[in-house]
Amino acid sequence: VSNSFPELRSDHDVMFVLEHVPVYEDVSVNEEGNENETKGFWLRAEVMFEEGKEEFVKIIPMLRDTMLTTHLSNRIACNFLTEVVSNSFFKKGKISDHLKDLPLLINSREIGESFTSMLREETSNKVFISRAGPSVNMKVTGQSGQLVFDCDFLLSLPVVGWPSPAGEWKVRERVWPGEEMVDWLVRLPCHLIAKPVHEGDQKTWRFSFSRQEVELAKILPHNARLCYVGLKHIFKKYLKSTYSGLKSYHILTLFFWFMEEEQTDIIWGKEDTYNKSFKSIFLSLMKFVSKALSEGNIPHYFIRSINLVSIMKKDRKDTKTIADVSKHIMKMVANKNFLEIFLYDRTAFHALVLNREVHEEVLQDRQKAESYV
Repeated sequence: VSNSFPELRSDHDVMFVLEHVPVYEDVSVNEEGNENETKGFWLRAEVMFEEGKEEFVKIIPMLRDTMLTTHLSNRIACNFLTEVVSNSFFKKGKISDHLKDLPLLINSREIGESFTSMLREETSNKVFISRAGPSVNMKVTGQSGQLVFDCDFLLSLPVVGWPSPAGEWKVRERVWPGEEMVDWLVRLPCHLIAKPVHEGDQKTWRFSFSRQEVELAKILPHNARLCYVGLKHIFKKYLKSTYSGLKSYHILTLFFWFMEEEQTDIIWGKEDTYNKSFKSIFLSLMKFVSKALSEGNIPHYFIRSINLVSIMKKDRKDTKTIADVSKHIMKMVANKNFLEIFLYDRTAFHALVLNREVHEEVLQDRQKAESYV
């Protein structure tokens, strides 16, 4: 995919969860859902119920019923991760030998060259570690200076029980996902990450529903998955450059809302029935996104009371509005050859959309090959 659609290339995100350091919003419930007895040291979450800030909390260290300090600083997470990552890959300020001489491949075309380099003992990688918001970023460059690895490490604390600001998500009417899946996702822990309510603030943490988002991605119907890939491709190649402040997370959020509100059984169908073509579904998705942007409304998927547009951060280069992006989308979809011009890669996407059987055969062969490894 990265070769055919370079816009879809992305860095890695790894979240470490301190499972033995849970945070309680509802102190009457423990990790098993039973009445909790607050004995010893524990952490309490104090939600900010101010409009637009419901996803942020203060973490208060407690000893039984006594508050030890007013808050747990979010800088602790980044400082801890910086130390862990640095100690893992550096010794006495120098990159460890096992990483320095590790052969790193950009893609399969470079395998021969990489092995030759390894045999000649010429491989020499460089590692760069820096802070990136609540994360610790690690970049690895190869001998020629090319970026071969880019990863954000994030520390999180598990939340016991479903967050009260997201209570509406459990009960609202939807066509996707099903009720059983919703019940299961609610039982999974969400997390708190060291993302402050505003830059420079050290007191606040933010709810993260990334675990639920990953599980939702796993149950997407085939055509839905293709639609999201296509949407992300168009966003990164044609829309992101409009400098409107839109991020990939906003696009993912709108996609989840589209999935919830569309008649899934009719549009996506079962494995053997497709009542609408991919083109028709994808155009519906693009128009859905355009309408939301024109209205200036991107509700947080799990905490509906938050409009992500109202808290959108814009850089100095962000000279356009999301309304401008909406107009640009409608101009694109007005072209009768919209998919052929803006989306299809005739060597890749056609194989996925128009030759689904061939695509599935490739996946099956790949799974068979992996089973022999």
